[in-house]
Amino acid sequence: MNTSKLITKATVVIVITLFILQIVAPMVTTAAGTETIASNIYEIQSNLIKRIEPGTRLIKFIRNVIADSGVTYTLYDGNKVVYDPSKVVYDGNKIDYSTDDNSIDWFSILKTGMTLKVGNDTTYTIAVRGDVSGDGLLTALDMSQLKMHIVGLKTLQSPYTDAADMNYDGQITSVDMSQLKTMLVNSSSISKQEIIDTLYIDNSSILITTNMDTLYVDSDTIIIEEIINKMEQDNCSNTIAVSESGDSIILNGKTVSVKNRNIDDVYAEIRAVLGYGDGYISIDDGNNNVTVYDGNYVSITYNGNTIGVYGSYYDISENGNDIHKDGSNTVKIDGNNMVLNDQQVLVTGSTVAAVYSAVKSILGY
Repeated sequence: MNTSKLITKATVVIVITLFILQIVAPMVTTAAGTETIASNIYEIQSNLIKRIEPGTRLIKFIRNVIADSGVTYTLYDGNKVVYDPSKVVYDGNKIDYSTDDNSIDWFSILKTGMTLKVGNDTTYTIAVRGDVSGDGLLTALDMSQLKMHIVGLKTLQSPYTDAADMNYDGQITSVDMSQLKTMLVNSSSISKQEIIDTLYIDNSSILITTNMDTLYVDSDTIIIEEIINKMEQDNCSNTIAVSESGDSIILNGKTVSVKNRNIDDVYAEIRAVLGYGDGYISIDDGNNNVTVYDGNYVSITYNGNTIGVYGSYYDISENGNDIHKDGSNTVKIDGNNMVLNDQQVLVTGSTVAAVYSAVKSILGY
């Protein structure tokens, strides 16, 4: 028996196994320091936080970095404060993630070079995989920076070298360039802007802001912030993918068309796919329209007059007179009908004028 060949084979198997584990093994690490942090998905060592995937938003990062008991941390982008725990707004025991409070942009994207100050004397630097340029985006600029480093035209320093180390082997080589190229080719996203409404979808998350509502979905989180509903679900399992054509998304196995649809439509359908309401119904004849969100609100515009009915109040603006009244309201959808405060109103197949009149009557006007 040739024992040298057996040893060689065993060595190869061990090396390959270690290499695979280095790439895919889940990280459960804590960092050394006076005041420390820990994460189940990010690698934290030597005052560096890495294994952060491109496109990671602040909300996901904060939910996955845990500090020592009694210790808080602040995130900076240069001198700008991105996350300050003293600015967090609570709704009962839960964080209010609504976007109308500009103190924290929960949905901003993590960038290589950001710093996390923990307690009084410990600082960690952020390295986002593939974000070699430090702008938070995955573009040809990152490939250019990486290539110039490899050929010696530019020397990258940490944390940008850590961002460039795509396979986490501690070296910057053509293998990293190949992996970054693959990531660039496979990365796809859909973004839309309509007045103040925005939609951004990639293969890892969905973010939609419309009217005063916000919907955010990633692999294990759903957050819906609406006038009536404030819903937060952790430890769920979501799959998100942009179609090859870029016209639609596949959310939890269901296709949602995005092309040639307004953001309200997409919002309502995604909300329904996630199991929150039956979507919405609407009618529109140009300048006049009715929109009803199941379990959320009613919005009507008719001849320059408006009605908005929400969970705890309603507003009517008619012929220059503004009415605001607090009180409990319920809004449901039943097929083609809206059920407002337990009274049914036909919407689909009706006219804006008829719905406007019926809603005024239900509200006592």
